[in-house]
Amino acid sequence: MEKLTLDQVRDAINWMQRNYDAAMASKAYGLADKLHDKLDALKIELVGRITAEDPFTTAADVRYYEGW
Repeated sequence: MEKLTLDQVRDAINWMQRNYDAAMASKAYGLADKLHDKLDALKIELVGRITAEDPFTTAADVRYYEGW
Protein backbone atom coordinates (compact mmCIF):
# COMPACT_ATOMS: atom_id res chain seq x y z
CA MET A 1 0.00 0.00 0.00
CA GLU A 2 3.02 2.27 0.14
CA LYS A 3 2.60 3.31 -3.49
CA LEU A 4 -1.02 4.40 -3.15
CA THR A 5 -1.83 8.07 -2.68
CA LEU A 6 -4.16 9.17 0.12
CA ASP A 7 -6.97 9.62 -2.38
CA GLN A 8 -6.41 6.12 -3.74
CA VAL A 9 -6.52 4.69 -0.22
CA ARG A 10 -9.79 6.57 0.40
CA ASP A 11 -11.22 5.21 -2.88
CA ALA A 12 -10.12 1.70 -1.92
CA ILE A 13 -11.85 2.05 1.46
CA ASN A 14 -15.09 3.12 -0.22
CA TRP A 15 -14.85 0.29 -2.76
CA MET A 16 -14.08 -2.27 -0.05
CA GLN A 17 -17.00 -1.01 2.08
CA ARG A 18 -19.44 -1.40 -0.83
CA ASN A 19 -18.20 -4.94 -1.46
CA TYR A 20 -18.39 -5.78 2.23
CA ASP A 21 -21.99 -4.53 2.36
CA ALA A 22 -22.85 -6.59 -0.73
CA ALA A 23 -21.27 -9.71 0.75
CA MET A 24 -23.21 -9.28 3.99
CA ALA A 25 -26.45 -8.73 2.07
CA SER A 26 -25.77 -11.93 0.11
CA LYS A 27 -25.01 -13.80 3.36
CA ALA A 28 -21.49 -14.60 2.13
CA TYR A 29 -20.09 -14.27 5.62
CA GLY A 30 -16.72 -15.85 4.88
CA LEU A 31 -16.07 -13.36 2.10
CA ALA A 32 -17.39 -10.52 4.23
CA ASP A 33 -14.95 -11.47 6.99
CA LYS A 34 -12.00 -11.31 4.58
CA LEU A 35 -13.19 -8.00 3.17
CA HIS A 36 -13.58 -6.61 6.68
CA ASP A 37 -9.96 -7.53 7.44
CA LYS A 38 -8.81 -5.72 4.28
CA LEU A 39 -11.01 -2.75 5.14
CA ASP A 40 -9.45 -2.50 8.59
CA ALA A 41 -5.95 -2.65 7.08
CA LEU A 42 -6.77 0.18 4.67
CA LYS A 43 -8.19 2.30 7.48
CA ILE A 44 -5.11 1.70 9.62
CA GLU A 45 -2.93 2.70 6.67
CA LEU A 46 -4.88 5.92 6.14
CA VAL A 47 -4.81 6.85 9.82
CA GLY A 48 -1.09 6.13 10.01
CA ARG A 49 -0.24 8.27 7.01
CA ILE A 50 -2.36 11.23 8.08
CA THR A 51 -1.14 11.22 11.68
CA ALA A 52 2.47 10.90 10.49
CA GLU A 53 2.09 14.06 8.39
CA ASP A 54 0.49 16.11 11.17
CA PRO A 55 1.57 15.37 14.75
CA PHE A 56 -1.41 17.31 16.14
CA THR A 57 -3.97 15.09 14.39
CA THR A 58 -5.10 12.04 16.36
CA ALA A 59 -6.54 8.77 15.09
CA ALA A 60 -9.91 9.85 16.51
CA ASP A 61 -9.72 13.06 14.45
CA VAL A 62 -9.11 11.05 11.29
CA ARG A 63 -11.99 8.67 11.99
CA TYR A 64 -14.33 11.60 12.66
CA TYR A 65 -13.43 13.57 9.56
CA GLU A 66 -13.37 10.50 7.32
CA GLY A 67 -16.83 9.60 8.56
CA TRP A 68 -16.23 6.15 10.04
